[in-house]
Amino acid sequence: MKAEIIAVGSELLTPDKIDTNSLFLTEELNKLGIEIVRKTVVGDDRALLLEAFRDAVNRVPMIIASGGLGPTEDDLTRETVAELLDRKLVRNDAIVRAIEARFRSFGRQMPDSNVRQAMVPEGA
Repeated sequence: MKAEIIAVGSELLTPDKIDTNSLFLTEELNKLGIEIVRKTVVGDDRALLLEAFRDAVNRVPMIIASGGLGPTEDDLTRETVAELLDRKLVRNDAIVRAIEARFRSFGRQMPDSNVRQAMVPEGA
């Protein structure tokens, strides 16, 4: 199977941040027999993200997104993918519990803003 990786984040377009996530993902996916045919780095811009995902959907059956999934307003991946697929974002309570557990393991309480990370495209 062929796949593409879309690495999201304006910081990845500077000399200060190296995209090591894509290298790790490529290695692990190759072990599973999945060939990465393209990697794209896109800044935190909704129109450019939509274009990157739309183009990838027309080329490969699998897209791996890295980045843009955090709790802040500039994390646009989930909204962009939901828009592309014409799906609503819905809260996944299992993900909320997993995030809460991770915070607890650090002895911290999860901020309300992290619930945003549990919003997934309907059907995901």
